[in-house]
Amino acid sequence: MSTFVGQATQNVFPKATQKVFSDWKLSKLGSWSLLIIIWQTFDQAFEIHAFDGVKGNNIVFVIFISVVFYALWTITCFLLSRLWLSKADTIAVAYVIPAKTPAMGVPLSNVMFSGLSPIASRIQIPLVIFQGLQIAAWSLLTLVFQLWIGDGEQEEQKDAERGPEQHGEERES
Repeated sequence: MSTFVGQATQNVFPKATQKVFSDWKLSKLGSWSLLIIIWQTFDQAFEIHAFDGVKGNNIVFVIFISVVFYALWTITCFLLSRLWLSKADTIAVAYVIPAKTPAMGVPLSNVMFSGLSPIASRIQIPLVIFQGLQIAAWSLLTLVFQLWIGDGEQEEQKDAERGPEQHGEERES
């Protein structure tokens, strides 16, 4: 329902929507909300000592599985979207698709385990670990994808500078 209301508002009042989200920077509200969710999750986990009840080898296993799943999803999204999307769109898909964990998982686990905060906090530990891995991975992947995009832009500029007759000569030789 909220998606419908948001789309209707944006289409009925495009100038007002643009002003609120661009000029007033209300679009940053989503980022702040996610930060608050992550902070609240860590705060609750440390408050009730949720990490104390989890064995170290279980944390290592969760980290390993999280890395494998994140790599699998990112590579799958990258390869499949590369079949028909541009480089920039491919990067967006590879970044956005696997990145739904804290925004969906934390509120869902809070609702499912309401009143059972120790259990909910222990269930949220993998979600928070996965989020940290996402941030670390994309800090590194940003550098790789900047090079990948930059190489494509340089090739496009060279093609534009050469002109159509030089392309034909290169193909014949």
